[in-house]
Amino acid sequence: MTDVPADSGRPAWPTGPSGPRNGMGTTALVLGIIGFFLAFVVIGGILGIAAVVLGIVALGRVRRGEANNRGVAIGGIVAGALAIVLAGVIIAAGAAFWSENKDEINDLGDCLDRARSQEAEDRCEDQFREQLEN
Repeated sequence: MTDVPADSGRPAWPTGPSGPRNGMGTTALVLGIIGFFLAFVVIGGILGIAAVVLGIVALGRVRRGEANNRGVAIGGIVAGALAIVLAGVIIAAGAAFWSENKDEINDLGDCLDRARSQEAEDRCEDQFREQLEN
């Protein structure tokens, strides 16, 4: 008999993850897709920025051999960039509409404040449409 324990050759703690660390690339892709569909509100652009950043970090992991989902990380970067661009276009279009029609929008608000019935609100809506068309 020896005094050496049976597990003498093995470390007493885990040595690290046994598989690839693909979570960041997957998160980038998911955030990019969600950001694209929510691009009509500001949060879509914010999610797009997060997706691009996480996708770039995930590509760094792929280069170091810590992950193996290069395509997913690139997809997250692309989807995030599209979400950023789409959100920017929508914000710019909304700002342009607002600046061109500020007086009409204010008139609509005043009219709706004075309206006391659904019929009066409908007249306000019709008046607003006529102003926009002219």
